[in-house]
Amino acid sequence: MLVGGDVITNLPDRPRVTAVAVRGGRILAIGLSKEGRLLAVVHVQRGERDRLISARLATQTEAKLYTKTEG
Repeated sequence: MLVGGDVITNLPDRPRVTAVAVRGGRILAIGLSKEGRLLAVVHVQRGERDRLISARLATQTEAKLYTKTEG
């Protein structure tokens, strides 16, 4: 299910992160780190807490999804 680029965080002191997809309750978030690296983070929400599944450099396919949602 494509979320369509919902902004997870857009705080001035934090990098912009975009939710790209949700599958089985897992959220794939793609965004730039402060160092300019494009990262992919998968997490799941459990009540009021977020549980980190993985964090890594984005693949080429994920980079294309990020570019598409960022316009």
